Amino acid sequence: MTAVVSLAERRLGPEGPQSREAAIACPLGLTIPVSDRNGLRLIDPATERNFATGEPWGAAARLMQTIIRPKDRVIAIDAGPGILPALAARLGAKRVIAFDPDYANTRMTQHIFQANDLKGEVLHGRVGRPEHSREMARSRALMPGLPAPNHDLSLILEEERISLMILPAEYGEISLMRHLPPKVTRIVLCTSANAAPAVDLMMLTLIGSGFSFDAALSGTGALLFRRIR
Repeated sequence: MTAVVSLAERRLGPEGPQSREAAIACPLGLTIPVSDRNGLRLIDPATERNFATGEPWGAAARLMQTIIRPKDRVIAIDAGPGILPALAARLGAKRVIAFDPDYANTRMTQHIFQANDLKGEVLHGRVGRPEHSREMARSRALMPGLPAPNHDLSLILEEERISLMILPAEYGEISLMRHLPPKVTRIVLCTSANAAPAVDLMMLTLIGSGFSFDAALSGTGALLFRRIR
């Protein structure tokens, strides 16, 4: 698909436009800002092409369009630049929380939520075993140069009453996936061509922890698991 790039003049001065905001109309139904209000570029050309086609997230996006419910409370772990959590919010999920250990991804996710007038919480950090309190992690969320804080997965799932998890197959804290709260009823596992060993291990872990693999809705790039007990 062809990306539509719009340029919106922010303000006019004596010498004409002082800054412009560029945005891509992503085929997944999201507006992706290319530059900020000061005209600073937010993404490189390769990432811009990914946003323009939506292909890296296509399989997961199609799956989410089928399973997202208005009452869902969603967590996106290692969310990358924020397409999937933003899509969950656009599809009407009641609560969306996105985490990523990369500061640039965290900022990009915030820009996407703001550009699309979406509600959600975007936090910088890893999700697994805690090293900091949640309040400390939040206070450090947008401070570049600091190591990414570790957020307590078990605590977040319980406190936020999460019903749907979105995470990569390579998620490192696989032992924590064996003891998910009962309210977590569905898991979207994002996969890649090089993730086969991680996919196999995660599938065995989830199936052994009370989830079933939904082959009918799963496809290349995104796998769906549902709680059966």
